Amino acid sequence: MAVKPVSVLPLVATEAQAKDYLERVGWLSRTPDEFRFNLLGRCRFLKVGEGELVYGLDDPPGGIYGVASGSVAITMAPQERGPYFAHLMGIGTWFGLAAAMNKQSRIVGMKATRPSKLLLLPMTEFDALVTENPGAWRYFTAMALMNASIATNAADDLLIRDTSRRCIATLLRLAGQRNASSLTPPLSEVDITQEELAYLSNLSRNAAGLLLRDLQRRGYIELAYKSIRILNAGALQDLVRSGEEI
Repeated sequence: MAVKPVSVLPLVATEAQAKDYLERVGWLSRTPDEFRFNLLGRCRFLKVGEGELVYGLDDPPGGIYGVASGSVAITMAPQERGPYFAHLMGIGTWFGLAAAMNKQSRIVGMKATRPSKLLLLPMTEFDALVTENPGAWRYFTAMALMNASIATNAADDLLIRDTSRRCIATLLRLAGQRNASSLTPPLSEVDITQEELAYLSNLSRNAAGLLLRDLQRRGYIELAYKSIRILNAGALQDLVRSGEEI
């Protein structure tokens, strides 16, 4: 399914608009009509402010969420480090499934990076849906596999030996522009600081800053306060694929 650039996405201001949009993009667009109708009919509409937690690390299990507008950051603290910024969930993505399935505490936190509109399938409605339709597990498994690929792709990017290419690949992945196969609309502006991008790319803050300023000079990106705007994703993708030091 072709996706539209974020700059021309339809306005999502109401529950009806959120449901209509999430029916047509991302994971839910690949499910049967009956399942989509059933799930969306059980969802609640949420407005989340910039910096507001959707849920925190170790919070009790809850429902699953779909992003209709805005973006939501994943924060992690799996070992002795953290919590730290790990990934962005953009428009059309769904999250929160692991805790809903295993009824255990949240293993990541989720925080809106800008004003966002979400749909929530509450825990009680999730349980009712899979009880009434056991075949629904097939579609939730597909969501789990899509989200698991995020971790796989992140690990693959970190194996890129050249530091500049590794940093650019990480930025493109956060924007949903690492490749052309995504079901969700790409982000033209990534809500991340230069320090956070350096950390995710396993680079020093100075090294990342030098690279980003060079990319800005070339006209590929634009640096802003707590965000990076991608102006030429194709050129950045070519740099990653080149296999040469930048």
